[in-house]
Amino acid sequence: MQVSVEATGDIERKLTVQIPDAGVEAQLERRLNSMGKTVRMKGFRPGKVPFRVLKQQYGASIRNEITSELIQQSFAEALHQEELRPVNTPVFSQFKEEGNQFEYVATFEILPKLELAPLEGIEIERVEAEVTDADLDKMLETLRKQQASWEEISEAAIDGDRLTVDFHGTIDGEEFSGNRASNYVVTIGGKRMISGFEEGLVGGEAGRELTLELQFPDDYRLTTVAGKPVHFQVTVHKVERPSLPELDEAFAKKFGIEDGSLEQLRNEVRANMERELKQRIRQQVKKNVLGKLLELNPITAPTSLVEQETQLLLEQAKQNMTMPEGSDFKLSASAYTEAARTRVKLGILIGEIIRANNIAIDRQRVDDKLQEIAIAYEQPTAIIDWYRSHPESMNQIESAVIEDQVIDWVLENCQVTTTQSSFEKLVNNL
Repeated sequence: MQVSVEATGDIERKLTVQIPDAGVEAQLERRLNSMGKTVRMKGFRPGKVPFRVLKQQYGASIRNEITSELIQQSFAEALHQEELRPVNTPVFSQFKEEGNQFEYVATFEILPKLELAPLEGIEIERVEAEVTDADLDKMLETLRKQQASWEEISEAAIDGDRLTVDFHGTIDGEEFSGNRASNYVVTIGGKRMISGFEEGLVGGEAGRELTLELQFPDDYRLTTVAGKPVHFQVTVHKVERPSLPELDEAFAKKFGIEDGSLEQLRNEVRANMERELKQRIRQQVKKNVLGKLLELNPITAPTSLVEQETQLLLEQAKQNMTMPEGSDFKLSASAYTEAARTRVKLGILIGEIIRANNIAIDRQRVDDKLQEIAIAYEQPTAIIDWYRSHPESMNQIESAVIEDQVIDWVLENCQVTTTQSSFEKLVNNL
């Protein structure tokens, strides 16, 4: 068997395989003769079907069967010989038969070869922050707002009010995906709409028509409208104002404090805030580490892997997104391509760090991760048992753990600088 490899791109390879003694025609003849002994065809006695008739009826399918077997057997051997590892399903083409020889071409992508950049002297920023009394008071106020009751009013809307509206948007007089909704509920100051939309509802009253001239942000998820001016016609159906509960024993009991102790409520809320802050600090450090790895190790992401990851992100977004009733908004795969490309690159880099430094998964950290997840449920043991009985979910846990181990390894091998931040900045702006 003769094998040649052509690099048609940074990571694309064209593999040409020649099998000199394939004997496709001879194999075809043998299989047809064997078939002829038992095959039944209308107009012929069993075992008496002429060879030319058999070949005409079954020749093409049997030839495909023979060449498929040859490719399957030879391709694996050729990859081993050339030390190649495809990351996608190869495309086979250019099939040729000359005498006993059979030839084909396989085109596929491979992982990029890389030599990890040294980390000595590289600086990584780590933020520090604490939960202050002011942070705690602000969180308690947020909890009050979450427990608010809503009362319909006939006054003009102000910041914090909730409105039920219909809206219809156009760009240069033309419709666009997701441009309209009916009975859509929006809270002024909730920051769920594009800049200016919620602010434009201030002063709105039930039955009033509002006109908003706005602009989509340049980084809007729907690329076809990003950065463009948009005209919205809004009809206000209802305005509601929140009534906040008092910070008292009854309020504390709503959050599981049986004796209604406000001090105990404050302690538990602070503990939750500190856990969240710890997670956000870790996420910020991780973000800094991964960003530095990408900066130090420029690589090409295989297109096939990027396409797979794009579809995965798109499906996740569809599952997580709740669209207003009547909306025809459709997510675009292109909006997730760059995020997918970054994830693929990071996956390759993390895999290489694990391989090059023989990093083995820490089983204790896996157990700790399971405990951390399970503690939020009423029956933590049942949650842990569920994870352990579902391999796919356990794989996600283990992937997260070994990724954290890689982050720790990077931090141990570079220079870490510390900067001060705040709870609000880290939690709200990460």
